Amino acid sequence: MQACTALQLASGCALLIEVVAMLTPVALPTPTATPVVIFVIVSLMVFRRIRRQFGRQPLNPKRIAGRLVFLGIVAVGLVVVAVVQPDLALPLGAGLCGGALIAGINLRLTRFEWAPEGDAYYPHPYVGAALSLLLVGRLLYRFYVLGAIPGVGGRPPAAPAQAAITFGLVALLVGYYVAYASSLLVVRSRHHRTLAP
Repeated sequence: MQACTALQLASGCALLIEVVAMLTPVALPTPTATPVVIFVIVSLMVFRRIRRQFGRQPLNPKRIAGRLVFLGIVAVGLVVVAVVQPDLALPLGAGLCGGALIAGINLRLTRFEWAPEGDAYYPHPYVGAALSLLLVGRLLYRFYVLGAIPGVGGRPPAAPAQAAITFGLVALLVGYYVAYASSLLVVRSRHHRTLAP
């Protein structure tokens, strides 16, 4: 659990660094290894996300609640960025609402297993994986076409439209995972409430 939390914190920090870096209007000095470290951390995060989209997943309420707390902190960070740069408010709202809508669709496609040895769920494998691959494609585009991290290390900052697209995709993923994890907890709670005498 601690290793998972440390990796989640590191990947969340890398994601926030990417968002802040793409929105920074001035070039910041940085060691040359920073883009590589960020890329490795984001790659590990995406690999773990995609791996969790396939097969039986334990329905552990403490782990899901921890994930919700972490994603809530990331969401607050996104809102702060949107307040500082109001042109990102629309991509933020659209991303969060779109993510919640996709989570609702995925919840309908999710199968649940209620067993004495532990509850589990089988997420629809292609919905979450497609969202993760969409973000990976966008990040690869930013790394290879626009340069490793625009605005860092002397590179020019991204155009506002480019930053808004990436910001919207990050908000889409955060909205999806917050809504989906919350829905899993609600479904589990309702199921156990109906079993109670």
